Amino acid sequence: MGGEIIFMNIEILKMSSSEFKMIIYQKFKGKIFHITNEKNYKNILQSGAILATNNIENPNINWGSESSQSYFRTKNCISVCDLFHNKNENKIIVAMDKYSCWNPNSVVKDKVGYYLVLKESIYDKCITWNSLSQNEWLGTQIVHDLESGIADKILLSDIEYIIKLVTTEQSRKEIENIYDRLLNELKEQK
Repeated sequence: MGGEIIFMNIEILKMSSSEFKMIIYQKFKGKIFHITNEKNYKNILQSGAILATNNIENPNINWGSESSQSYFRTKNCISVCDLFHNKNENKIIVAMDKYSCWNPNSVVKDKVGYYLVLKESIYDKCITWNSLSQNEWLGTQIVHDLESGIADKILLSDIEYIIKLVTTEQSRKEIENIYDRLLNELKEQK
């Protein structure tokens, strides 16, 4: 699959995270999507699929949560934001706020986030958090009312469209660089 060119609908939004937060629920209502960063987006295009973090074919690829405590990562699944199976709007909005899926700086730690919206034809492949017993996910990280998982991989042909969000705010790295520069200036003044 690598090397194949697949054309997709890509919408590029350039706005602040707070502006995106105001529109994200309406934009994704009834949809399931995966969030990734720029580097991993390129890897996804090259491989032809979103692969599970612990994919045996390529264990060095990390496209899911970096936490070893992530429930879906430990089950060789791709973590997705699920606004289709979970119908309680208030609970979903609270969960989205906890996960900060409207802010690439929080989720992918960058100014650019890719929101890969999946086709409805694969929604039945989801393992929803509420289909699991508490004993299954106890002691792991899972975002209640929002997170679902899809086993193994999601093909590019299973992606309906993509939203590329470029935030107008500074990235965590830029903020850390400013902070480091200020600390160094303070040290030099002493």
